[in-house]
Amino acid sequence: MRKTKIIFLLMLFRLVCPGLLYSGQAIEWQTLNSKNGLSHDFINVVCASREYVYIGTKKGLNIYSKSTQKLISPARRIRLPHENVLSLLPDQDSLWIGTTQGLALWHSQDARITDKVRKLNGRRINAIVREKDEIYLGTNNGLFKYQPEAKILTALEALEGRDIAALEMTSSGLLMIFSNGLVELFNLQTKRRENIRLEFNPSQNKVTAARCRGDYIWFATEGSGLIGHNMMKKKWVSLSRPDKVDAFLTVLAVDGKHLWCGTFLGLFRYHQEKKKWSAFPERTITDSPITTLAVDGEYIWIGTEERGVVYGNKKTPNIKILLAKRYFKAETAEISGIIQGSGNLTAKLSYHALTSPGRRLTRQVVVSQNNGEFRIRVNFKKLLDNAYQFQISVQDSQGNQNTERFTLVKKTKPSSITFDFYALRTGLNKIQGKYRPHTIDKIILYPGQVSAVLDQKTQTFKSELSLLPTDTRIKFKARDFDGRIEIFTCDIKVKGAPKLDFFTPLMVFTPGIDEVKFAITRKNITEPAYWEILISTPAGEPVMKHWSAAELPSHFIWDGKNQTGQAVARGNIFYYSLKIKEKNGFEMVTPKRALKSQAITAKPDMGKVIKLSRAFLFDPGKAVIKPAYLSSFDELRKIIKQHPKCAILIEGHTDNRPLFHSTYVSNQKLSEARAATVADYARKKFFIDKKMIAIIGYGADRPIANNDKWTERAKNRRVEVSVLQK
Repeated sequence: MRKTKIIFLLMLFRLVCPGLLYSGQAIEWQTLNSKNGLSHDFINVVCASREYVYIGTKKGLNIYSKSTQKLISPARRIRLPHENVLSLLPDQDSLWIGTTQGLALWHSQDARITDKVRKLNGRRINAIVREKDEIYLGTNNGLFKYQPEAKILTALEALEGRDIAALEMTSSGLLMIFSNGLVELFNLQTKRRENIRLEFNPSQNKVTAARCRGDYIWFATEGSGLIGHNMMKKKWVSLSRPDKVDAFLTVLAVDGKHLWCGTFLGLFRYHQEKKKWSAFPERTITDSPITTLAVDGEYIWIGTEERGVVYGNKKTPNIKILLAKRYFKAETAEISGIIQGSGNLTAKLSYHALTSPGRRLTRQVVVSQNNGEFRIRVNFKKLLDNAYQFQISVQDSQGNQNTERFTLVKKTKPSSITFDFYALRTGLNKIQGKYRPHTIDKIILYPGQVSAVLDQKTQTFKSELSLLPTDTRIKFKARDFDGRIEIFTCDIKVKGAPKLDFFTPLMVFTPGIDEVKFAITRKNITEPAYWEILISTPAGEPVMKHWSAAELPSHFIWDGKNQTGQAVARGNIFYYSLKIKEKNGFEMVTPKRALKSQAITAKPDMGKVIKLSRAFLFDPGKAVIKPAYLSSFDELRKIIKQHPKCAILIEGHTDNRPLFHSTYVSNQKLSEARAATVADYARKKFFIDKKMIAIIGYGADRPIANNDKWTERAKNRRVEVSVLQK
């Protein structure tokens, strides 16, 4: 309540006293967004090197070349642990990338990914810092140390379970900012944590960012503004503006003599020598919340939630262009506004049709010497296009300049949208199509209100739409540059969700003797372009691969041999799966399931398979055996004592509820973890050879009770142990 009241008062202050907020030096701001090729307009992290700017978004990695001024998205061609990039760390000719699923190293020379750290178990890599030959990772579940040369990952147990939002390396150790806003220092020598009490922060407001430069550590807070700590003199300072508009800081960057701060009111800068604040509340910045900041020798790079990356040249002089009116009136474009600056100012207007960017027309702009007002009228009667890109450039007598860009639509509304799809099914579907004319600025699809990705050059769009069996219509809402909206609809018929299963009832087979017969079932799957069966080792190395473009059969027989025609080794575990790719590009892969090759040849009189079902062993979303149910393994102990050389298959199962607060990314992973927990317990408790234990996870695919009833759902959180007597 207190924070909301302060924000309201600050916004009211901004309306009443706007002059104080326009005290900053004018900067020529430019934008990189999805229209320029950015993978997404929600920016998680930005970092700049001498040649490149690295941009991490919700949809992958992007790289902007300063020399060529071109943007590329290598993550569309390489395989990251996940496309949602949260943290970046440049390292000579490579780049460390932290995502929502782990860590990877990208090599710029050959555009390949290496060093995928798999032992992080899907943790979010929120921050990456380097100290000599060691890399420290701040995750949502503790602090980790990674040694690239030895490829060793170490969890620092003192911080296990803590959600680390940011890291900063200081001379005293590793500064950690947690998601709850608390700050601690981790001593790398003693491996101990030290609490930090921030002076000038009596209410213990949340810390959002920290930067270390020289003798100072600077803290950005939500409520107490900017706080600095001199590590040599052990003194604290508060640098909040007198008007308190910078009290709620979200991001922070340090550049030589300047401290750059992002707030809900825009961008602010503090000059450490002059002890002076300046503000940059330009429309391009304040339209969207600031998520990250990066500065280099010439530019400042601002990541936002909705506008992509906004960047500006810090050396641009104090020139402002304030547009008042800009619209088409019949065949004439009318533009007016005010230009502010010192000395003699010259201005010019340039414009071109969106379809012909190379044909640019230019004319001079007359600026009033009294008040800086200007008014422009351009007749477009002889120009047949209907959408134009305008640019007003202002230059002073010293050659410094500033620019404002905007787009105007002459007259037409969006006229047509054509689209195509191979088959619509329950779940996620790919939608693509074309639109006319090129004045369409945005297309939103319903149901779901999903924004499509537009390509202005080819006038095509792409989107992914989630549909239910009850959906009967897709609605397309098209908006042009002037904000005019037109709606298109399409009646549809949604098929059921596609289903694919690849399964064999065998749990254990004898190589060279048994043939393994797999059953293949499918539903709501259209004609495949190809299908592929893969049998591999637990490490992922292929043992047998069968690829075919023929019709998918109802069953498949494996003779137990590898690609070279030799029988596979005995006593090993193998995983099998089936992949189908349809002609429309849709792919499906069955879950990996396990087979065990017998270490001893089976005989007909060896006995039967005994199944022991263990329900209620686990809490929702967890793979830890509840102590109250450990006694239920007594029966298993008796059977193993009677048959000490038996083979054991352990199958993990879950209910069908989504995992929101679990450390596991899916029910499939959770079921595998539960089976592994029971296997580890049985191996240590009953001294079973690990080669005689096979593990399979089925997720929620094989319920034994009704998942719709909470009283029955717990029965599905189980592990089944199958014992084959020898």
